[in-house]
Amino acid sequence: MSISNAESARELYDKTANKHINEAVDAVLVSMEQAISEGRTSVALTLSKVSDTFVTEIKQELESRQFMVVYHEARSNRRGENSSPASLVVSF
Repeated sequence: MSISNAESARELYDKTANKHINEAVDAVLVSMEQAISEGRTSVALTLSKVSDTFVTEIKQELESRQFMVVYHEARSNRRGENSSPASLVVSF
């Protein structure tokens, strides 16, 4: 792979990752609107089969919008498979 192809691949990866992060943040915002109408002050976002980096980026984006976020890491079983998904609890 040439350097220009590698750079293009990285740019495409970044755009795709940013799109998915924005979609996840948008999903949280929609859930928050529903929660507010129900009188709740937090929502939970469950994430399975995603990287820790992806979850961290979602958490950072929500925190940059002044929301309090608690991150519960995915737990793995002895074979290294996720036995429980990661979750973010967003308080507002």
